[in-house]
Amino acid sequence: MKICTLEKVMPEELLATFNAAFSDYSIPLQLTPEQLHFKLKTEKVCLSLSVGVFVDKKLVGFILHGMDVIDRKKIVYNAGTGVIPKERGKGLTVKMYEYIQPKLKVAQVHAALLEVISTNIQAIKSYQKVGYKVQRELVCFTGKVRTQEINTNLIFKPLKTYDWTLLKSFWNCNPSWQNAAHILQDSKAFHEAVGACLNHRLVGYIILNSKSKKIQQVAVTNEERRNKIATSLVQYMLTRHGNEFLAINVPKSNAALLAFFESLGLKYTLSQLEMKWQLDK
Repeated sequence: MKICTLEKVMPEELLATFNAAFSDYSIPLQLTPEQLHFKLKTEKVCLSLSVGVFVDKKLVGFILHGMDVIDRKKIVYNAGTGVIPKERGKGLTVKMYEYIQPKLKVAQVHAALLEVISTNIQAIKSYQKVGYKVQRELVCFTGKVRTQEINTNLIFKPLKTYDWTLLKSFWNCNPSWQNAAHILQDSKAFHEAVGACLNHRLVGYIILNSKSKKIQQVAVTNEERRNKIATSLVQYMLTRHGNEFLAINVPKSNAALLAFFESLGLKYTLSQLEMKWQLDK
């Protein structure tokens, strides 16, 4: 067995191991080469800070780490941990973390984040053994959006640039990593962003991943909530992209947003725990 970073691993081998590791997952996940490339790019995966286990020179397990600088602190994000079925039960996840921890500290990484399905008790225990602690619960939705009444006074316009100072003023909680501003800012080419204007003033916006139909952000200025702004934005996207959407890793503490997605007709699929590992102690 050999453990090392992944910058020399060929994409084809990483894809094969990824799909084998997630083939029997609670929600099976199988990526195409294009989808893997998209994941690595949009989640800012850094292969020199990612780690894998090799048996007989074949990749059998991995941890993919995205990396970004947030508030002048380096943060890594676990974009995927997997071990092929026949190699499980050997503590490989913990061993990979033991290997990569010194390299993360040398790279001056402040903290690591991940999400794990809340019913995956074995994985949660492994992460806790490493040093991760639960931060909050996240909820995922998917389904078909119902056609609903809209606010006919709105004017919709594409958002070609993101004024995050303004857009963040609409928020009532911080989004998870995959939906965060620093991720969306660098992946605008994959999204459609639309603003809703009332009396020439931006009062709401939506950012949709046009490939996966994932609603990454939707928000409305506080004084205009309950005026069908968010509903109208989703209905606008429905006319352009069909009626099947998903929303992943919505903070459970944001009761209003959860109720909104349910009102659209989206169904709860699963909950995840966001966990954090402080590295600069």
